[in-house]
Amino acid sequence: SFHRPHNHSPWTIMKILSSLVLATIALANGQITYLDAPVEGWRASFAPMEQGNGVFLSPDGSMVVAIASNCLVRAFGQATGEVRWTSNPPPGSGSSSCNGGITFNDNADIPYFTYMVNDNVQGTISTRVIMGDIDTGDVLMTSEVLAGSSAGSPQTTLDGRHIMFTHNDGGTGIFSILDTMQDPDMSGMTPIISPIFSESNATEPFSAVGVFHDPNGGNYAGGLTTNRNDIFVWSLATNFDVNNTRPPVGEAGVFGFQFPVDFNNTGDDLDILYFGSFSFQATTRPVLASNGTSMYWGVTRGEYRAWFQRAFDRPITELVTLSRDNVVPSLGARAAVTLSSDPINPIVFGPGPNEEFFRGNSDFSETTIISTSPSDASPYGEGIVSGRAAVSPDDQFVYYATQGGLLTQAETDALASVWTTGGAGNITIESVRGDLAISRDGSRVFVPDTVSASGFVIAVQVAEVGETPPPTGAPISMDMSMAPSGADGSSGTAPPSLPDGATAPPNAEGTDAPGSTPAPAPASSAIRASMIALV
Repeated sequence: SFHRPHNHSPWTIMKILSSLVLATIALANGQITYLDAPVEGWRASFAPMEQGNGVFLSPDGSMVVAIASNCLVRAFGQATGEVRWTSNPPPGSGSSSCNGGITFNDNADIPYFTYMVNDNVQGTISTRVIMGDIDTGDVLMTSEVLAGSSAGSPQTTLDGRHIMFTHNDGGTGIFSILDTMQDPDMSGMTPIISPIFSESNATEPFSAVGVFHDPNGGNYAGGLTTNRNDIFVWSLATNFDVNNTRPPVGEAGVFGFQFPVDFNNTGDDLDILYFGSFSFQATTRPVLASNGTSMYWGVTRGEYRAWFQRAFDRPITELVTLSRDNVVPSLGARAAVTLSSDPINPIVFGPGPNEEFFRGNSDFSETTIISTSPSDASPYGEGIVSGRAAVSPDDQFVYYATQGGLLTQAETDALASVWTTGGAGNITIESVRGDLAISRDGSRVFVPDTVSASGFVIAVQVAEVGETPPPTGAPISMDMSMAPSGADGSSGTAPPSLPDGATAPPNAEGTDAPGSTPAPAPASSAIRASMIALV
């Protein structure tokens, strides 16, 4: 069958290993030199991107895919900003909006991206899940119209067969599963599929869903170490009242899902797991690590919670409390945490509900909290971080951006600021509310800039990656069919003509990219990353 509960096929394993190779090849083939000040690489016109939207790097690293609050989806070449494709969801009833991001899966027969759309018909909200072809942007299929509004972004199983997501119909939370291999309804222009499983909670809505692929087992009471199926986790979320403000935290609970070991690809005998009642709720998703045994979550009241190699139905390892939001004290983090590259003992980064940014080691025994307010005289809100941060591949720096339009590079060990745009590089950014992305070689940070009723995707060049000559001695051969021909993860071929509103950057070596205007090489610091070896 397409879904393999325990052992992945040789093809899937090859693709996973290939992805690891692609993720490190630029750094393995060269050295990264960080710039003293950032420079604008390219800027492309787009649409407004709100909290939950943003920019997302494609699995092969060649494209940046942006999603706007009006559900416009567009792919840009990450090196030069040329438009690869533009995609819109099939028309729904009423007006459509998107409050989440993009999720990719390149293990399916047709690699796809997926997101959720909210349709509003005279105040009644419904949800659709959209699947599109990564290479072309063409819509492959959609879910049927489902009750309620979407919560965050959908998640997929590792093999791409199933899509998991939560949606909330007023105060009722619903968790649903789509099987992308079921026979679709072909009566319309686009194939439509229905959930094979849904379960609801009638007392409170649900948060967004987090996932860990191929865990060591079920990390909860009664969980089987032999069950290597992906694990999905979410919680109850605070509800909105008629004034669209958050009330005090009410009922709490954490839930999970794993397909059983003997899953037969139907919705029979499926059930969600209840991990217990906890004194928090959340809107963002948890992020899991350490082979599925650790979990990190920004939750209500400005708290960050860590389950470090601890069962998810047991008390947390540690709790850190940041300042509460000035307007709604029960508010939690506006975006999910970002982890460093260490798969077992990651460094954890995340925004606070107030004008703060957080760093913690893997068990939260060492934490740092800094202010992100531009100045004491700045209006409240200018320093709020509402999108996910990005970490450089060598784990030296973390990047975060504020709603006031400031992008900061900070050292990962203590969050000491290295530079902030506005005073560095003269890069104009109006307001950042969605998620950041970073190129695989760490040379570019991609910023979702919202300017009133429009927006831009901006590539900020933060480093140069140069070629390193091969060592003397026995030559090392490699099948380059698995790797990109460009050092920055691009295809290495000449890009097409640039779109209106896009300007081309210098390439990784500081010379002119095809179609660009000459640019002087920016000043560089002596910071150099160690080369990474894949073992």
